[in-house]
Amino acid sequence: MPTLVLGSILVVMLVSFLATIIRMQSFIWMTIAGEEQWADFGGWYFSGFFIFLCWTALYYNILYYRLASGERDRRILQVEHARAEKVKRYYAEKLASESRMEMLRYQLNPHFLFNTLNAVSALVAVKEATKAREMIDKLSSFLRYSLKDERKEAVKLQEEIEALDLYLSIEKTRFSDRLSIHYNIDEAVLDARVPSLILQPLAENAIKYAISLSERGGVITVAAARKGDNLVVSVTDDGLGIGALGAGVYTKNAFNFGGVGIQNIHDRLENIYGQDGYEMNLYNKLGEGLKVELIFRFERVA
Repeated sequence: MPTLVLGSILVVMLVSFLATIIRMQSFIWMTIAGEEQWADFGGWYFSGFFIFLCWTALYYNILYYRLASGERDRRILQVEHARAEKVKRYYAEKLASESRMEMLRYQLNPHFLFNTLNAVSALVAVKEATKAREMIDKLSSFLRYSLKDERKEAVKLQEEIEALDLYLSIEKTRFSDRLSIHYNIDEAVLDARVPSLILQPLAENAIKYAISLSERGGVITVAAARKGDNLVVSVTDDGLGIGALGAGVYTKNAFNFGGVGIQNIHDRLENIYGQDGYEMNLYNKLGEGLKVELIFRFERVA
């Protein structure tokens, strides 16, 4: 900048000097003034210098104003472009998230359907046609419930309990008195928002690894309550626990939740609440049972 200012002043001085000579000589030629007019060269030069300096300053002001305006417009365009890209990225991520949630949700029905049809087949094989027909009717009701609003990811906890009860009634047809269900649900959380079909895989897991492997059967306890700003939901069985795993409490970061249903819940909760927005804990009591606990923020369904 100092070099530009100094260079501009020198150019103005030179141009003013040349312009003053031309003006004075033209004035002498056009008037009766004589050569003595050159004695006023300083005055003529100063006025010319002042005029050219003002024009130069005005030129730079206009130039810098246009540059600043252009830079401002460029930055505005950059900000708008960045905002537009951010919006596009947001909608793309939202679409991907919704698609992933739909994929995870639809993964449940075929998995559950496969197990239930196997049970129906077993009942037919032992000539239990009435029980098989009842199971098919209950299966139809459960699937109708799960598909009645296929794009609805969140439901009331009460609706989720009703869906779970439909599923367990199917399993009770299969296990009869070997399966007992206990509910310990705080009525104050029945209108809490929960991901749809979040409990059925937990109950299915308990039946598969605890009830079906025990001659006496067992008890499944479903519990839900509010703890501060969070909703705590759990499914507990009184089976033998996981023998290959030591007794204790295991968080989602300390244990690999295998299996289609359990991993599905893990993935869905992470997709909805983020990696740090939920807890998934496993309480393993060898010889006494297993509890899977889900904790996420408490929200009421409007």
